[in-house]
Amino acid sequence: MTSISVVNESDTVVSDFSKVLSRSFNPHEDKQLRVPFYLTSSYRRRLGIDGISMMINPTSIGFSQDKRITKKYTQAGAVYYHWANKMGRNNDVLDLSFAGQTGNMNIRLGTAMKGMYGDFQGQMGTQRGPIEWLNNRSDKTTKLQNADSGVVLQGSDYAVSGAAKLASFWNLYSLTREPVIDPKTKQPVYYYISYSSPLMGNTYVTFIGHFSSVLSFSEEATTPFNAKYNFAFTVLASTPSMDYLYPTMVNNLRTVFTNPL
Repeated sequence: MTSISVVNESDTVVSDFSKVLSRSFNPHEDKQLRVPFYLTSSYRRRLGIDGISMMINPTSIGFSQDKRITKKYTQAGAVYYHWANKMGRNNDVLDLSFAGQTGNMNIRLGTAMKGMYGDFQGQMGTQRGPIEWLNNRSDKTTKLQNADSGVVLQGSDYAVSGAAKLASFWNLYSLTREPVIDPKTKQPVYYYISYSSPLMGNTYVTFIGHFSSVLSFSEEATTPFNAKYNFAFTVLASTPSMDYLYPTMVNNLRTVFTNPL
C-alpha cells in the first residue's frame, strides 16, 4: 500500500532558499530585486539613528582617482616625483560622484492614510487593504534592507511609496549636511557608503570617507514629482581595500563559479 503525503508550500523552505541563492550569488539577474546603497556615519551610529537604504538609487556613479605625481622642469629636462606610501603605491584619494533621479515622489502614490482620511480613501477605492498589512510589509522590507546581502524586494507597497521616497530624499540631504566633527566626543565623523553593482560581481564594498559636497538637486514644472540630484564623496579607505579589491573579488567569484579566472 502506497501512502501519499501532502506538503503545503508554506511548510517548505526551498522557495525561500532559492531566493537567498539568487540574492547572494547574482542579485542582478532578478528584475524584482534591486541593489541599494546603504549610507550611514559614525555620528549616526553613536546616536542610534538608522542609516539610509536608498529607494532613489543613483543612475550614474563616477570613479576618479589621480596619481600623486609632481612634475618639475630642470635644465636637464622634466623630473617626475612619485609620492608613494610604504607599499610603494602613489595612488591619490578616490573621488566618487553620484547623479540620479528620485523617481515618482507623489505622496498619494502607494500610500495609506490614517483615521477618517483612511476610511474615506478606502470607500473611494483608491487604496484597499488594511493599514496593518501595509505596515507589516514595510517592516519586512526594512529588515531586508539591513540584511547582510544588501538586497531588497521591489514592490508597490508602503515601503516604496511616494511618501517614503520623499522622506528618503530629505534624509539623504540631511546626511550630506551633518557634522564632520562629533560635537560631543570631538572626534572626526566618518561616513560610510555600502555599495554593490554588476561591476562588482558578488563583492560588496563599503567606502569610508566624507561628502565633498552637499546634495544638489533641481526640479522642473514639467516633472513636479521627480527631482534630479547629485553629490560627491571622497574615499579615505574602503572595505575591502581598493588595493586588494582584485584578489578579493576573484576569491569571491571562485566560491560560486568553476570557470577559470
